[in-house]
Amino acid sequence: MAALLHLRTYLDWLIVSPAIPLAIYFSVSTMLGVVAPYAGVEHPAYWIFGYLGICVASQLRRVQPRTHPIDLLFLIFLAVIVFSWIRTGQTGGSRTLLLLLSNALIPWIAVRVFDEQDVARFIRWTAVFGITIAAAYLVAIPLLQHEARFERVPFMETEAYGVIGPTVGLLAVITAIYLMREKLPLGWGALPVCVIVIVHMGARGMLVSFIITLLLGCILVDADVKRKATVCAVVLAATVIALTLIPEARLHHFLRLAHDIKAPERSIDDTIAIRIQFYRQALELFLSAPLTGLGAGRFGLHTSLNLELTTPHSTVFHILSELGLLGAGPFAILNLLLLWLAYRARARTLSCVVAAGWAYFAVFDQISANYLSSLRYYLFSGLLVTACYPPCSKNPDTSTSH
Repeated sequence: MAALLHLRTYLDWLIVSPAIPLAIYFSVSTMLGVVAPYAGVEHPAYWIFGYLGICVASQLRRVQPRTHPIDLLFLIFLAVIVFSWIRTGQTGGSRTLLLLLSNALIPWIAVRVFDEQDVARFIRWTAVFGITIAAAYLVAIPLLQHEARFERVPFMETEAYGVIGPTVGLLAVITAIYLMREKLPLGWGALPVCVIVIVHMGARGMLVSFIITLLLGCILVDADVKRKATVCAVVLAATVIALTLIPEARLHHFLRLAHDIKAPERSIDDTIAIRIQFYRQALELFLSAPLTGLGAGRFGLHTSLNLELTTPHSTVFHILSELGLLGAGPFAILNLLLLWLAYRARARTLSCVVAAGWAYFAVFDQISANYLSSLRYYLFSGLLVTACYPPCSKNPDTSTSH
């Protein structure tokens, strides 16, 4: 019997393993300026993470998922989006539904049938993936210092920025929180490397999200004060080192938040003032239709872009403008309950790490995200519920033992 279980575990690994080199190839190829020869909805990394989750969700054969009121709220929120699409007759509706399926519903269901071992395994896989990408970038830094070469790397407008930055940022978050509670010698090397990569590639949103999540961790995580202070000191030192290595183009990218610096290679302006303008416009559109909003995916049609499925760079303002109070209500309650779970998770290491991942993406989604395709947020939201309320075992020996 034990041999059969080992064989099944090995077969599961054979199913999952092809996704790992595929993910590494995609991230490294885009980092070096090579266009990946395939495409999915938004980013192929979304499909990869969803694929990993579905494969590991083979746990259905041996666990009984436990539903939670948050699951119902999540489904209500998705139903509001579908209703909004039907009501407005959006021309790009099939793409909207595909986004919801691949970036929200499938990842949520997949992680909700995890048990605690699956949650830990998923975090380990994520860490290994992040370490691989961070190490590859660190090795490539000397090649990326040359201005012309660096500007050919599609960090800002293409997939690399959407894969490398969030992945390395997530690794930085879970490593920092883990080091606050546990001993992990490798973590003291991984943490500064992640910070250097984030700063060097000019990932402003990821850096801000990481710092905010780190500060929340220092306040809320049940851990020794000296450990927290040491983690913060390492982050500060790594940031200083990164600033000495950052190319001028990336420095301008940070400064452009507050100053109008000419950059011919940039197709859009990205100062804070521009984002505030987007937020104000989204708020005005919400006030024009406060109950039901403009309709899912229609914010961009009321801007100079005149395109569907665009975003004001904040899921809160995005939902208000497109779904109105009908969608903002369930979304607000959903996040309040998730926040309560994150607070309760502060005393257990694994739950604490998952909660930090959720907080990281929840913050980042207020800087640059689209609620229709924010897979990482939905995935870690479901993962947080699972970490706090793991499923029951279907093993009769386990269920009847006292």
